[in-house]
Amino acid sequence: MPKLSRQTAPRVEENPVLIGRYGELGDYTVGFETFLADADATSFFRGLPDDRCQSPHWGYVVSGSVTFRYPDREETYEAGDAYYAPPGHIPVVSKGTEVVEFSPTEAYAQTMAVVARNLEGVRAHDGSHRSQPLGGDVSAVAADSRARKLSRDLIAFLETGEPPGGLFAPNVFLDVTVPQWRLQAEGRDEAVALRRQQHPAPGRVVRSRFIETSSGFVLEFEERWHERGRDWYAREIARADIGEEGITELSVYCTGDWDQAREEEHRRAVRLLRP
Repeated sequence: MPKLSRQTAPRVEENPVLIGRYGELGDYTVGFETFLADADATSFFRGLPDDRCQSPHWGYVVSGSVTFRYPDREETYEAGDAYYAPPGHIPVVSKGTEVVEFSPTEAYAQTMAVVARNLEGVRAHDGSHRSQPLGGDVSAVAADSRARKLSRDLIAFLETGEPPGGLFAPNVFLDVTVPQWRLQAEGRDEAVALRRQQHPAPGRVVRSRFIETSSGFVLEFEERWHERGRDWYAREIARADIGEEGITELSVYCTGDWDQAREEEHRRAVRLLRP
């Protein structure tokens, strides 16, 4: 039976407003969210019908409180309350609040596309790509900025070997560190060629954690792929600096490639406290 927990959710995103862990169960996106600051999402839904969130949410308040503003009323839920928020709301969340929330993935993604455009507009207006405590939807991560989009494009490149347009600046510098070795490349074509040389087969990024920084982002990720008749696994962390034309510098640190025998050896020898 499919299940998901705060520890096993495959996507982790952090910004000054919240820490969110996300995954899918069937047709629903599940979010485990902790708010680090007060959040009012009014400005993020402009352009949606009535300038309000159009995704329904079912949730449970672990601690703190969340208020949903509707055209004709407000509904507030506190620790221990389960809630349903139909489309047409604006969430306001207090600092220290923790929620577990379920949202239909399709409706959630459509709403988040508008939120992302509005957030990018705010950042472009003040001339900054830094993560700022602007507030967000209970299930809307403020990190849906240009840095967040580039991190998604980077994941797509890692999985397919084909870089989406605008991912890398023409003069991007790539610095890759693997156990007892180091490789570098300069230029978009050279960086792509180095990645394909190291990972010629397509694969899957099965878990990722995104943190926006003042100059770009950090992405911690795990990937799996099949090559030379064997299944492989690697755990990596990438630090990216971004500019007008995409990622300008990318430093990658990797555990090295583990085959199934190595994974099983590690599993027998070490009990991980967190997967």
